Amino acid sequence: MNPEPNNPGSYVFFSNMIKCWSLIFLLILTLFQDAYAADNISGNFDITRISESTTTEGEKDISRSLNQNYNLELRKDLTSRIYFTTNASINMTDTDGTETTRLSPQFRLNIANNYFNANAGYLLNETGLDMFGVHPDQTRLTTETWTSNFSTNSVKYPNIRFRYDEDRTYDYLSPNKTDSLSKYYDLTGDYTYKFVTFTLRHNKGKDYNYVNDADDTTTVNEGRLNFRESFWDSRITTSGTYTITDTETENVTSTGTTSTDTTRKGLVFDAGLRLRPFKWSRISYDYELDDTETETDTGADTERTVQAHSISIRGDAELHKYLKSWVQYHKRLEYNSDGDDTSTDTFTINFDSRPIETLNTNLIFNHLINKTESETQSKTYSTLLHIIANIWEGV
Repeated sequence: MNPEPNNPGSYVFFSNMIKCWSLIFLLILTLFQDAYAADNISGNFDITRISESTTTEGEKDISRSLNQNYNLELRKDLTSRIYFTTNASINMTDTDGTETTRLSPQFRLNIANNYFNANAGYLLNETGLDMFGVHPDQTRLTTETWTSNFSTNSVKYPNIRFRYDEDRTYDYLSPNKTDSLSKYYDLTGDYTYKFVTFTLRHNKGKDYNYVNDADDTTTVNEGRLNFRESFWDSRITTSGTYTITDTETENVTSTGTTSTDTTRKGLVFDAGLRLRPFKWSRISYDYELDDTETETDTGADTERTVQAHSISIRGDAELHKYLKSWVQYHKRLEYNSDGDDTSTDTFTINFDSRPIETLNTNLIFNHLINKTESETQSKTYSTLLHIIANIWEGV
């Protein structure tokens, strides 16, 4: 029924390769010995510290997390249209004393010209592995990903996009608790006439679970129409989407086969209106309607309709030469035929400042109110401060 699962021993090469980071970087630098830092080598790191305090019925709970990301990317131009990239990422997360480490080397070949774009790549994601080997307090998990993409670049004729992915995930336990293979492809064609775009899409995904001896298959066919048009020097913009989707799922296990056919019939519509009567003001309104009918081979058919209204009002102001601000109010109402009606009110105040050329600061105050059947369920207050300093050019 399923493809024969690969023996983890066949991945020994990649396991040993990850342990020898110094040799890998030395090899990469050798291959890119004629690369210049300004063009072909780039790196970045991001360190985030989060502390959250929650009070429930008088009891205070504090949660802390530290997230570190380090990334190095190298690029080699083989020709003016073909180039090769390799990327090495390290992620370390510590949440309330629980550590997670992840190593992710990636290799990709890209082709780009006036007629089409294509690329293919390989990504190895190792969880529970650090620079010195297997982490003593973590369970090792390996995910290998192969990806390929192809798309055409045409103005007069319809464009085609094709994507194919494979993911292999397994642990090193005996017997395995995680051992799976996923295959996915997507074929999309679209054509634009004036302000209207027509799209047809077909995709299929298959997941094999070797631990439970089961596989799931999902097939999706979709037709979509988009329109967008602006008037009065772009002060008024209208847009909308009409979509019909048919989804079929099939589950095969050692005990039998079940299938579900989900068809969205009628109107699946998303329309919007954007107004900008003055340079400092913006008003937007969106309407969504989703009518979904589900049919199964057991006869347990269901129908669900969701309608949503969203309105947003924003005003911008320049308070000082070095200080700009905007204020926004957003409200969303959702009516569900199969559940409770909900509403969300969001108030946001934003300040942007650039006192000197090499320093950017951003301060955001946010207040969120969630209601169900007109009764308040929660209120959330948040403050976010961003400070970006340019140490020197490029850093």
